Amino acid sequence: MGETGLRSTPDDLIKVEAFAKYLAYDLTRYGMGVALLSLESGYSHLETASHLALVTLALDANEAGTDIGRLMALVPHARAMIDVLTEYQQHHPGLMREALFRNDAAAMLKVVTVDGDQRAWIDRVLSDPTAAAERVATSRINYRKLMR
Repeated sequence: MGETGLRSTPDDLIKVEAFAKYLAYDLTRYGMGVALLSLESGYSHLETASHLALVTLALDANEAGTDIGRLMALVPHARAMIDVLTEYQQHHPGLMREALFRNDAAAMLKVVTVDGDQRAWIDRVLSDPTAAAERVATSRINYRKLMR
């Protein structure tokens, strides 16, 4: 622990922000606060960024409602994020615990897959009152362009 009594440093938040950008998200001010709480709870930079990306994806799917065009635009992003997480899992062991990787990857697919379970998955991801209280990130992808 540093002089402040915190586990994390400003550099740790910068790493979370960089990972989030690699997952195509910009953290909000609120998201930075949630990231700090996550880091202080012992989650790594990648685990924290992955969770914030998952929450934002679920929020985007929730906002899309039953608009199939908007929902389908989220699918390639979810798959790309899983590819990035898989690559980090394989080439940078230790950055993300296997159980968290499996959970986040499965949840990313489930919140964008239009089926009878989608609503339950969105609700499950958004059930965290801290992470879902406000938007933690915004997508760097123009989903409307993908819908064309």
